[in-house]
Amino acid sequence: MKNKNEYTINGRNIFFEESDNTLDFIIKKFLKEKVAKNIAVAVNDELVQKSDWKNKIINFGDRIEIVYPFNGG
Repeated sequence: MKNKNEYTINGRNIFFEESDNTLDFIIKKFLKEKVAKNIAVAVNDELVQKSDWKNKIINFGDRIEIVYPFNGG
């Protein structure tokens, strides 16, 4: 039986089997085929620069928020 890791992304509990716990990996798994271009990501209400995603470790209980750009005025 594979382990499942639970993450809170945009207020929803998401489960991934046997996942790496870096922010970069989690975002790629969550977005699947979508492009992670022009998005903002915060962990526990702190913005994480894209250049830091590969080094940012996500711990149990951390909250990830992904914000997509939108048109408007």
